Amino acid sequence: MGRIKKLLRAFLMEAFSVFLASLAAITPKKKGLILLGAFNGEHFGDNAAFVFSKAQTNKDVEVIWLTNSKKVLKEIQQQGGKALLRRSLKGIWMTLRAPVIASTHSIKDVLMFVPFKGFPHFVYLHHGIPMRKGWLHLKNAPPKARQAILQKTRKAYAMIAPSLYAAEIQNKMYPAGLEKYKITGLPRNDVFFTKKANSIKKKLHIPPNKKIILYAPTWRPWGATTFFPFTDFSTDELNVFLKENNLFLLLRPHHLDLNHEENKTFWQNVKEMENARIITHTDCADINILALISEVLITDYSSLYFDYLLLDRPSIFLDYDLKKYESEIGFYVNYLETTIGPHPKSWKAFKTELLLQLRKDPHKKERQKLLQKFHLYRDGKASERVLALLEKLSKKH
Repeated sequence: MGRIKKLLRAFLMEAFSVFLASLAAITPKKKGLILLGAFNGEHFGDNAAFVFSKAQTNKDVEVIWLTNSKKVLKEIQQQGGKALLRRSLKGIWMTLRAPVIASTHSIKDVLMFVPFKGFPHFVYLHHGIPMRKGWLHLKNAPPKARQAILQKTRKAYAMIAPSLYAAEIQNKMYPAGLEKYKITGLPRNDVFFTKKANSIKKKLHIPPNKKIILYAPTWRPWGATTFFPFTDFSTDELNVFLKENNLFLLLRPHHLDLNHEENKTFWQNVKEMENARIITHTDCADINILALISEVLITDYSSLYFDYLLLDRPSIFLDYDLKKYESEIGFYVNYLETTIGPHPKSWKAFKTELLLQLRKDPHKKERQKLLQKFHLYRDGKASERVLALLEKLSKKH
């Protein structure tokens, strides 16, 4: 009986989606109306949020944030922005009237339907430059995940990229054709040029006089990430090391890693440490804000590394399962040639390398060459360029 109800509900939702798509194709569009969303409708952040914030000073367009979250709705409205619940009558009506939408994760960040005959125009803002291969190229990818990639690729009117080189990599994951990619820069990186680190530290209650180390690994489909993957590591030694060197560690786990039992003891130990903190998506939706206040990035296969190049600061790579990751997932780039910085294999080597990076930054010249390949613009105006693109599209019809 439960399975029948589930199938019936899925059928009704699909029928409703087709109905809305058909209505959107014939409903007159409101010129200058732009709808934005991110994180599957659950959070306010990423590239779309920076475009939204930039639009608040533009009187020539009407920009509305669509969300499933009443908390996000309230926060945006309290700050004077326009926001609607995605499933509300008014929210649905706006999706029928909008000539253009833009999102970071999926079409359904904003819409309850898939655009039909190109209405509204969908601009995909991406979730970063991919390093590892996406669902489209994984052998055992779930059909729904593969379908979602193809849907974004086929339905996108335009996509954005920070450089032609980056667009070529992004096009491997989302093969829409390079002609669809607009070189604007990624709006979320504007924070590197427009925000002050001290004000962010104050807001997040992080000690202002310590050097911040950001540890942000990506996820593994086969299980939990091992943090500090060294046989000679202990959280007690980490605590002493941080204290002795006036360091403060920010741990930004992928949201999937927070649910793994294997790391339960590690998380508990970190919570008891004076010089470390776990900051989740709920605490701070935009990881680039954390990147701005850090002195060094610790990561593995995360696309955050490409954004971090703009800060011209060192990175350290804890790629303990590189062989497995390469064979089971793979990369769109040559991993070892692209990841400029140390790859320590022991706790002792890690401590030595971290202190060296803070003192000398020995890989600076190599990193700057890579920066020029990945980022055409280094001016903090990506949001402005993307908004101009959306505004032009919104006034076409």
